[in-house]
This record gives sequence, C-alpha cells and structure tokens, in this order.
Amino acid sequence: MSAQDWAGLSAFRCEMQPDTPENSFGCAICTRLPGAANNKEVSPMNTLDFVDQASLRDDIPTFSPGDTVNVHVKVIEGSKERIQVFKGVVIRRQGGGIRETFTVRKESYGVGVERTFPVHSPNIDHIDVVTRGDVRRAKLYYLRELRGKKAKIKEKR
Repeated sequence: MSAQDWAGLSAFRCEMQPDTPENSFGCAICTRLPGAANNKEVSPMNTLDFVDQASLRDDIPTFSPGDTVNVHVKVIEGSKERIQVFKGVVIRRQGGGIRETFTVRKESYGVGVERTFPVHSPNIDHIDVVTRGDVRRAKLYYLRELRGKKAKIKEKR
C-alpha cells in the first residue's frame, strides 16, 4: 500500500444515512478504502482484515493434524542465511487468517521437541507434506505421553 492509501484509512466517509433500516447500528461510519479490490465497501471493523490480505501466503499446501511435514525454515546466523528442515507430525493447527499457527512434534535423540510456526511467516521457505495421517482428533496432545510404536500414526489410504 502506498502512503496515500494509508492516509485514506483514517479519513472515513459516511455513505449511509444514520437511523435508517439499512444502517441498523445507528452509526454513519462506512467507507470505501482507496485501492480496495473492485471498490468493495469495507467497514472500519474489517480494515485490519483488508490490510492483512497483503501478507497472506498462497503457496501453503493443505495439511491437518496427523500429517507428517517437512518445514523448511530460514535461519540467519551472523551474516549467513541457510535453510533448516524440521520434520515431524502436526499435532495442532489453530487460529485463522494472518494469526494462524501450527505445531510440529518430533523426537530427537529420545527427547520430544515441539515447535510452533506461524503459517504465513516469511521465515518459512516452504512446507512439504510427507505423509497424510489418519487420526480422529483435531489436537493430538496425547502423543506427548506415548513413546515408540504406540506414538506411530496410521497412514491414510
């Protein structure tokens, strides 16, 4: 968004008459944001959603809890940047929009490691879905207590 667009966000214009059936809230704050797609009307409550649209990624594959994924994360050490792969099982996916996150669990040298990633983070290079898991829960917290073969998730056919 340009500086002109940001300046327009604070200058709301009334396009409805107060106390009319169309304006059931009795307020006259409606606006047309500059640069909005198709000149669609956006209310002040949806302004953040409109601004967040620019930051959403469209290259995220569909995955759900129980799936095994490789998350390729950009790691900056000093002046060097490299890609680190975190492979594990998705145990939860929560939130929505720009605030959506998912948690991946793996076992490293006998110690359980969980890492939570924002889905739309620029630090994530890409996500590969290795296998699709067949689970009956949305949150797989019970995997924390299981070890070895019991912690294995059946693969979807």
